[in-house]
Amino acid sequence: MEPSQNIRQQLRDFIDGRLKAKNDLNPFDDTTPLVSSGRMDSLDVIEMVIFLEDKFGLNFAKIGFDQSHVDSVDSIIRLVKQGAA
Repeated sequence: MEPSQNIRQQLRDFIDGRLKAKNDLNPFDDTTPLVSSGRMDSLDVIEMVIFLEDKFGLNFAKIGFDQSHVDSVDSIIRLVKQGAA
């Protein structure tokens, strides 16, 4: 599995778990808006930030927070890749 696929799968698993905990069993793809659509709320976003900092070493205190960067799997992958650069 290539690194970006591994990141993608880890993100999808995390998001899937958050959604299932809310009984949201609707499918999502890598471009599905999750926060702006209301499927993920502020608590989910906080958990996402903690997950991203722990798992991928992102430092939101340095990079700042922009909701659009955590609104879909694709946008999160871009953020992780930028943070790793």
